[in-house]
Amino acid sequence: MNKLTNLKTLAIRAHQGVSFSAEARGENMIKEFGEILDSDLELIKDAGIETKEIYEVRFRKHLTGYMNAKSRIMSPMITGSSNFPVTRMKKLCRYEDSAYKNFNNFRNKALKGIQRQIKRDKPIGADEAWQSIRKSIISSAATIIAIDAGEKGWRRPLFVNSITGLVKRIAKNGQVDHYQKSLALIRELNAKYKKPLIAEKNAIFTLMDVATDAHVEKVEKLNRKNKEFVFDKLGFTVVYNFTEDRLQVLYDTKPDEAVRDMLKKNGFKWAPSNSAWQRFLRRDGVFCLQKMYGINLEDLLNIL
Repeated sequence: MNKLTNLKTLAIRAHQGVSFSAEARGENMIKEFGEILDSDLELIKDAGIETKEIYEVRFRKHLTGYMNAKSRIMSPMITGSSNFPVTRMKKLCRYEDSAYKNFNNFRNKALKGIQRQIKRDKPIGADEAWQSIRKSIISSAATIIAIDAGEKGWRRPLFVNSITGLVKRIAKNGQVDHYQKSLALIRELNAKYKKPLIAEKNAIFTLMDVATDAHVEKVEKLNRKNKEFVFDKLGFTVVYNFTEDRLQVLYDTKPDEAVRDMLKKNGFKWAPSNSAWQRFLRRDGVFCLQKMYGINLEDLLNIL
């Protein structure tokens, strides 16, 4: 069964402005990319379930971004040549090319990274990130054990806080697997010594719901559709790119030096790969755009 069937309507819309056979081409697109996704998942079949789920979500997100960009392209063959917006179409074609390039770059980097992770994994399935977490917990635990044995010159709370702070961050980041492994490791160490390293009543042992909710929120954010807001009179488009976590401004023509300097002062950087000025997708970035252009973006703020 094709995993991308639910994107069929979007795939058809992506061809309506450029083809008289939009439905057939859309169906073929779904078939082609469905086979690509199946092939990718086969390449990383030995990865963890969470890793494969996140890869599929991100695959869909990048593909959706490409389809959305493609759906904005029009051909004079379909629309007619009268008053055809040539300049704007050139800009949108660059945006489409960039979206497709982003899709391919994501696949190449993600697949190589996951495959490297699979090769690094030990029989117990501990990935590189977990090894780093484990090393940090054991290092702090060793110092706590030494303090409990009478060694002077160290303050026990500092090293307890080092462990609990790390575990809290893991939970807030939605790293459910790493959170569970961390608690298991701490309990294993606690069982070996008369005085527990970290008492069972500590709040870190009650954060499973926090970790789970954060993981769900992370996946849902990856699955959000990009939002675009066109300001024709000002000559630019504002894009909420959830896939790349970027607030982007795409100009119809190259902005003059004064505008470029203003963008730089407000935290925007030129991204050739996206043909856009961008910064991280945060509310303060939206506030900057409001101030720069004297426009009302309250509707945009409500999305974040």
